[in-house]
Amino acid sequence: GSLRKYKDILGVATPQDALDKILGTQVYRFHYKEGMGTQDKLTEYVGVIGEEALWAMHYGGGVVNPVNTLGYMVLGVQALHERIRQLEDKVIEFTKI
Repeated sequence: GSLRKYKDILGVATPQDALDKILGTQVYRFHYKEGMGTQDKLTEYVGVIGEEALWAMHYGGGVVNPVNTLGYMVLGVQALHERIRQLEDKVIEFTKI
């Protein structure tokens, strides 16, 4: 349910807070243990550890939350876009000198 009518809106999330969480999250290369995760022991995965990235999880930290991961990704891009825009403005001002 991605439509607004399914949600009790609590407020607007801030791009910088999301970027700070993303930047503070360790990302690992790993294989799943026998019989765990995707049941695929051969594929090398790159991802976060549930208990280290609760912002990206649901079900008590055991399963990736695709809604949150998409939301944080969008907020992170927004925060970086704002930083780039500010730097571009500084470059423009500097070239006027």
